[in-house]
Amino acid sequence: MDIHDFMRTFEEGWSTPRGGQAFLDHFLPHMTDQTRMVQPMAPEAVGREEFAQMFAGTFELIPDLHAEIHGYTADGDVGHVSFDLLGTVGGRPFRLVCCDRITVRDGKVVERIAHFDPLPLVLALLRSPRSWPRAIRVMRRKAAARPVSPQPNRSPAGEPA
Repeated sequence: MDIHDFMRTFEEGWSTPRGGQAFLDHFLPHMTDQTRMVQPMAPEAVGREEFAQMFAGTFELIPDLHAEIHGYTADGDVGHVSFDLLGTVGGRPFRLVCCDRITVRDGKVVERIAHFDPLPLVLALLRSPRSWPRAIRVMRRKAAARPVSPQPNRSPAGEPA
């Protein structure tokens, strides 16, 4: 699988709301135990297990999360994909404008760095008090699963960035 193949896989995996387990079943085979993922409002995740933890909580809070893909560019092993994430929190819809940089080597994702402004999601959450207990549970579970001190930024090779 090269970067172009993965971009098609990315679109297939995000195009319809299918829930957290279907999402993980789709994407986990393309990850390794060293895959690095960075995104706003979340600690850096490394490996399949941390990827699964990251997105299990996300889908618990936003079960209908899906994306509208606008397009991608690719050069060598690196691709940039432009898309909007859409979903509802406590009955309130939101849209995040996103751009991910994804690196694929030897047929597997080695790094994903997401760029988006989380404010629309935060505002939808704040305006939906009925979603607060679920959000607090998700945040507590994520905090308990992560080390207290932040990890240094690591490159896909595992060296400090």
